[in-house]
Amino acid sequence: MSVVQNGLYKKMFEGVRRNREWFLKNYQELVREYPEEFVAIWDEEVIADTPDLGKLKNKIPNELKGEKPLIKYVSREGIELIL
Repeated sequence: MSVVQNGLYKKMFEGVRRNREWFLKNYQELVREYPEEFVAIWDEEVIADTPDLGKLKNKIPNELKGEKPLIKYVSREGIELIL
């Protein structure tokens, strides 16, 4: 694997880690704002939300369509889906 690919993967995984930490840190606020919804998180903010996972992709802003945001389900019961 080339150095360029390694650098891209490192950057991608760092973004996922940072967004996951932000999600966990802000979970209680997210439950109040997005109860029982799927959220897409990019750069430590919610960029799209919907209760229908199939529709989430269409709600992601066009400028981020090629990116891989963190997708999580926000539940009052603390259910976590790994996608």
